[in-house]
Amino acid sequence: MQLLRFWLLFCLLVSSFNCFAGTPPLNIAAPDAVAPLESLPVQSDGRIKPALSFAKEKLTAIYGRASFKLPDGTRIPALAVTLDLLARPEVWKKTEIVLVEEATLRAAVGLPAKRRYFSLEELAANEALQSLVQQAKIRRAAGTKISGVEQVSLQVDARLHLLTELLEGQLFRPVPNPHHPKKLWGTPADAASLYPGQGAEVTAAWEQFRLLVPSGDSTSLRTSASKFAQACSVLKPEFLPSQSVVFTEVFYNKSHPFRLAWIALLLASIVLMTTSLQQGGSGYKLGWWLACAGLGFVVVGMLARLYISGRPPVTNMYESVVWLAFGVMAFGLSYEWRYRCRWYLASACPLAALALILADSQPAILDASIKPLVPVLRSNFWLTVHVLTITLSYAAFALATAVAHAVLGSLCFLGKEPAAALHGYLYKVLQIGVLLLAIGIVLGGVWANYSWGRFWDWDPKETWSLVALLSYLFLLHGRLLGWWRGFGMAAGAILCFQTVLFAWYGVNFILATGLHSYGFGAGGTTYIAIYLGAETAFLVAAWIMKSKVSR
Repeated sequence: MQLLRFWLLFCLLVSSFNCFAGTPPLNIAAPDAVAPLESLPVQSDGRIKPALSFAKEKLTAIYGRASFKLPDGTRIPALAVTLDLLARPEVWKKTEIVLVEEATLRAAVGLPAKRRYFSLEELAANEALQSLVQQAKIRRAAGTKISGVEQVSLQVDARLHLLTELLEGQLFRPVPNPHHPKKLWGTPADAASLYPGQGAEVTAAWEQFRLLVPSGDSTSLRTSASKFAQACSVLKPEFLPSQSVVFTEVFYNKSHPFRLAWIALLLASIVLMTTSLQQGGSGYKLGWWLACAGLGFVVVGMLARLYISGRPPVTNMYESVVWLAFGVMAFGLSYEWRYRCRWYLASACPLAALALILADSQPAILDASIKPLVPVLRSNFWLTVHVLTITLSYAAFALATAVAHAVLGSLCFLGKEPAAALHGYLYKVLQIGVLLLAIGIVLGGVWANYSWGRFWDWDPKETWSLVALLSYLFLLHGRLLGWWRGFGMAAGAILCFQTVLFAWYGVNFILATGLHSYGFGAGGTTYIAIYLGAETAFLVAAWIMKSKVSR
């Protein structure tokens, strides 16, 4: 009995120690207390943006989410967290905030398998991780292809460096450079040297704000935040962005138009799938209204990004996913308006909703931040005509894949051949996709000659775009030659879309080689593997049911 009591006492002491050794207790300011700083212009990543955008981008890059989850489950918005990071760096060095998402990396460097977040001090002291990072840097500098684990280790290392710079106060730069608006802005500590006399007020206001952060006094903190924002605004008002641009960006960040879009489209999908297939009923009309509302929210979000950045919103994977959702809905609604068959709308809504959910829920993989263009993309005309055309072709092929699932789904779930008209609907979408992809490839060659001095160089992106085009041409010509009909067309549309997926995702996230480096990224392979497995199982099930129906 005494041994049992000793053991219980030991466990209690260990658990108490772990509580203090893990994430320290935090007393982050309430969001309304730091609200006066939401619109504060900050220079970061080559452009001037509101502090709200700065905070969301930095926290997402480090934590993988735009809000921080406290041990009690409370979610704290990015601005309050980022300001707390700046005010209390010693506390946050011990806080589990750095995302290590890949289980293979955690296993390789001896990190706990069930945890996804770690502190700066914990990761910096992990010799296995640091050794892996150094090895990856050496291999990359030598031009040797690095492994997937090494690539992920470099991402974690980038998060550590970003957090270190943020905690040291190097990244928060709200003080305009008095010599030129595009020169490096200063931190609050630099204000006194950049603006003798006037800048001392900025530094003093910031120090007062930092000292008030741990107090939790929302009223005093809000007053101090307003004083600091006002002190910054009068330094060089002519260097600051227009109020309309700042307002638009703050509105975009707070309204989440793409989230509202996928909610509306998901509701439309549910309504269309649970009501009668006969067009003209109340369910069909409600589905139409919800689909149009979803498309409207997408347009609002895209126009906001266009106004903020001054360029078409299709320069990274996140924006291309959003543009895909727009294209799917534009094609779906257009074809539905023309044919009134319900199938286009019922296929487009869930597909567009899924694309927007992925864009909204995976910020660590799909970077939503608005950044300046790399030089090769600064020709807005070619950027618009080539990239938009290619991505619209992907949208048409994605819609065709959704319609193909409806064709094969009738076999799997209803046990009967679908109506002949449904095969015709599939064929029409495939035609527009092939046309757009062919035009996009030709325009890409013209742009390549303009930017790189050659029309074609068998770059991986070029090669796989051509593979995708040839696969769909083979599918359509096989139909004309009578090699396959309805079932073959539907199965082929699903299989051919895998070439589009590789040209779009695989080249950027798996191969990560070639001249299209501005689109490279990492992550998401697990989701792709699940998708490919599900598609394989679906096609096998459809083929089995097809064999039974044909007997």
